[in-house]
Amino acid sequence: MIPIWTDEIFLQKLTNFVQALAERYDGNESIAYIDIRSYGNWGEQHLGLIGGEYLTSDQLEQLYITPYKEAFKKTLLVNPWGDKRYNTAYQWSIDNGISIRRDGIFKYSDGTECKMAYGKLPSIFEFTSNYKWMVENNLWSQENLLQYMDNGKPSYIQFDASLYANNKEFCHEIGNKMGYYFKWKEVTFSDKIIGNEKQEITLDFINEGVAPLYEPCTVYIGLMDQNYQLAKKVKTEIDPHTWKPNERVQEHLSLSVEAMKEGDYILALGFFLNENDEKPTYLLGNSNKTEDNWYVFGKVKLESPQEEYSIKNSDDHFLINGYDNYESNIQLSHLKKDSSYVIDLYINQEWVKTIPIDSTQEKVNQKLTMDFIEGKNSYEIQIKKDNQIQKTEKKEIYVCHFIRNINEIRAKLLDGYKHFEHAFQEEISQVNGLAEEIENLKSLLNQLENSSQIQVNKSTELMEKHYELGLTILKAIPAKQTLANTMLEQLNEIGGWYEDLVSISLVDEEDFTSNQTEESIHQVLVLINNNKDLEMIYANEIIESSQLCFEKAHYLYHLEEENNMKIGLAVSKNLHAKLLATWANQFANLYLDEYIESNPIMLSYSNSDLINQNVTATLSAPYDFQVTNNHQAKTYTFTQNGSFTFHYSIRGQAKEITATVTNIDKTPPTITGVEEGKLYFDEAKPIVQDENLQEVKLIVNDQVFESYETNTTIKVEGIYQLIATDKAGNQTKVSFEIIETPDLNYQIKEDKILNIKNNTTKSIFDQTIRINTSYQIKRQNKVLTNADKIATGDILETSGGQTYALIVAGDIDGDGEVGTIDLVKMRKYLLGAIELNDIEKLAADANVDGKAVGIQDLVRLRILILSKDN
Repeated sequence: MIPIWTDEIFLQKLTNFVQALAERYDGNESIAYIDIRSYGNWGEQHLGLIGGEYLTSDQLEQLYITPYKEAFKKTLLVNPWGDKRYNTAYQWSIDNGISIRRDGIFKYSDGTECKMAYGKLPSIFEFTSNYKWMVENNLWSQENLLQYMDNGKPSYIQFDASLYANNKEFCHEIGNKMGYYFKWKEVTFSDKIIGNEKQEITLDFINEGVAPLYEPCTVYIGLMDQNYQLAKKVKTEIDPHTWKPNERVQEHLSLSVEAMKEGDYILALGFFLNENDEKPTYLLGNSNKTEDNWYVFGKVKLESPQEEYSIKNSDDHFLINGYDNYESNIQLSHLKKDSSYVIDLYINQEWVKTIPIDSTQEKVNQKLTMDFIEGKNSYEIQIKKDNQIQKTEKKEIYVCHFIRNINEIRAKLLDGYKHFEHAFQEEISQVNGLAEEIENLKSLLNQLENSSQIQVNKSTELMEKHYELGLTILKAIPAKQTLANTMLEQLNEIGGWYEDLVSISLVDEEDFTSNQTEESIHQVLVLINNNKDLEMIYANEIIESSQLCFEKAHYLYHLEEENNMKIGLAVSKNLHAKLLATWANQFANLYLDEYIESNPIMLSYSNSDLINQNVTATLSAPYDFQVTNNHQAKTYTFTQNGSFTFHYSIRGQAKEITATVTNIDKTPPTITGVEEGKLYFDEAKPIVQDENLQEVKLIVNDQVFESYETNTTIKVEGIYQLIATDKAGNQTKVSFEIIETPDLNYQIKEDKILNIKNNTTKSIFDQTIRINTSYQIKRQNKVLTNADKIATGDILETSGGQTYALIVAGDIDGDGEVGTIDLVKMRKYLLGAIELNDIEKLAADANVDGKAVGIQDLVRLRILILSKDN
């Protein structure tokens, strides 16, 4: 019975059968392939002998091949070649993973039909009939079969027992020739491997079969011990599927054998169907095979690698940005598992951290992130093995904190102005034009929003406008220098962000011109030095900041390294220094103007009584001045009563004063009871005497004591100047200090020892203190000697483990000396410009009364400074 090949019921039944077949046999490891034999005579896709209407190629593809394709996902499918009219369907099948089988070899085919699958899928030869029949019909020929194999390139060929029995050697020959037949011909390698190095191996292969390998295959190198037991299996990148018949192929391998013990090993080659197989699957045409199908090709000696240490920095420049993470990447390889390894980090010669290393790892990667201060820094990284330094990395760097983003800088500046306006709201409203200048700057900054670049002249202009705010303040409040300094300090903090704005605007290298800045600084220093008597504290502070900026600019510019930050930072800091010098010059002139106004030049006479002698009028002042008439003489001698006008110049200002003589009096007032520069305890009673006494002025702590009664006892602690002036203008001045009788005993309160005097050595301290146990005094873990002076913050440690912080009255900065720096810190603290810590506050309590630090402590500190050499 011949079915109707397109009948739907037949086709549905066929599909059901194919699906059931696939459910049972798809993926079965015992089945090499499944024939698609559902159409034609013997299911061989032709109608020979049975007749009927042929399907089209498309119908064969859709109705008979596709159901198999959809059902079988794992096992190879094969079409029996039936008719050349179906070559299109066969080619489609091959492109979709379905191979070809040709029967009738010898009588009906020379095998060429199978070649369409060559290089893609394994194909199959089937003889016309059995061996005996072919011999009887004069069809069998060894030579012809070899030719047919070259024609069709089959991977499978039909055999039967009779054929093998009569053609044993030939069967062995075609058994190797069909499909693939791999041999390695030559191998090149080194007989020694260092554990951390790769062994370069070259292998020459040849495929003596007629077809490539179609099955999955992974090639491994095996390392075996002397008993041929596998020690390590290393996957290679060799792809045998590319080895074409009769072509010699050379494969290059890089063999890595890390984490293996030292010793002698045997190198072998294995071809695996599945990567997870215990033993190699495929056989080669070589004879030196182990029982486990590994092919041995040589012996090697494995030696352990040397330890390796590597330290690499994230930034190799000397100049770095403090806002960027500075990292060192440390790599340690091939560590000895029985050794101890650590990494020590030192920054600015001080230990920072120790990082232990796990020596059980083959390779260790450690990242170190370091934090630095502004300016010059150094660091050292030490890699130690068993407490012995193996590798050291030392480097000096210079750190500048530098923002690169315009919008971030703009936000910092606007926030700075916001805080400035809040802190000085009332003062800003009292300075004509200051509020408008600030608003103008804020408006210009807002124009930079979302900008990615700014021109250097624009950024420089903004910075200069900002520092003009300080000049506006100084011109408006010359009598309030403390307030002006406080406002300028905050403006200068804001000005630091303009440095960054100028820096990022320098896209090209600008000329670094520092002569003008250096000259401006020099002029201010000369002005201050020529007027040291005025103690221009704030002007000094500003010019010191200017000098520091200038030194940094000069240093940065002359760094011998290529760095895209260098020029921008140098130019911006140079401009900052120049603008600060302008501030300092204005501030210094404020001191001069106020001092001249409050300390006018004095006119004195050689005589105060009416006598018949010449009288000499003399000009004097506590500062230098020049007379521009009278032959530059500062004296004028009267031969008779009258007047003479002196013209003089003081600190560049033209002045005049008229001397008038109406009497003679040579004797100035006398002051007894006190001596110049002397220190009195608890009280002093100056006595002023003069027949023509006109005025006695007592100045205490730089302030005139208005209610002072002449010749009375003074009992208040302070710094005094007594000025007695007679009616003729003669003066007598005596400066002295009064201090309460000091308590020489030390005060021990909880863990503090107070009331230690300036210049107290440890030896003197030991004679005075009453502690019934042995002790040491340390400063930063260094024990003081008997000759060392005690300083605030030193620690006294008793043998019993008690500790006391030592407080030297007035030594606020803890340098062991009571001096100007301590006075400046106390003034700033009282003005609210800085904060003191608890130890500093105890030292600032100069009179050791236990009360909050105040004016009396400031006075006591000044007295201590003035009298410390007496």
